[in-house]
Amino acid sequence: MKQGFCIYLTGRAGSGKAGLAGLLQTALEDAGLEVAVLGEALVDPSDPEAGWSRLARQARDLVDGGRAVVVAARIPGRRAREAARSEIGRFVEVYLDLPEATAGPGLDFEPPKRPEAVLRPDVDGPADGLARVLRTLEILGYLSSGGEGGYSPEDEAVLRGRLSDLGYL
Repeated sequence: MKQGFCIYLTGRAGSGKAGLAGLLQTALEDAGLEVAVLGEALVDPSDPEAGWSRLARQARDLVDGGRAVVVAARIPGRRAREAARSEIGRFVEVYLDLPEATAGPGLDFEPPKRPEAVLRPDVDGPADGLARVLRTLEILGYLSSGGEGGYSPEDEAVLRGRLSDLGYL
């Protein structure tokens, strides 16, 4: 059985999480992986903490079953995302860093401290973001190399350093 993993897309409202999730689903399915996409529909607004925990458990179960899971949810608290990282295990946090001035309205958002990848949707196009995430998955060994990556050699060196600091390499 293939080992599953979770790509956890995080960012402010309007940062493009849902759009990137769709692109990732298509690319990962094209690579022969079974993919599940989870979103905010699993989070009850009356009890968001319980909803975020439920989302993490469902993602963990799917990862344990060998699936590639894409979570596209605005989870504003860093602590909730770190709890999801601990629960899921094979976890890749992708931060869509949209400046607050251009983001949609919503809950206060705490940016992640050390995501595996940072995208700038206000600067980079969707194809660039997709390429960067896929390259990150290749570097981590979750996806077979498909050729040209979305990182410059300098960016790749920074990414490898960050992933090494996190204990992945």
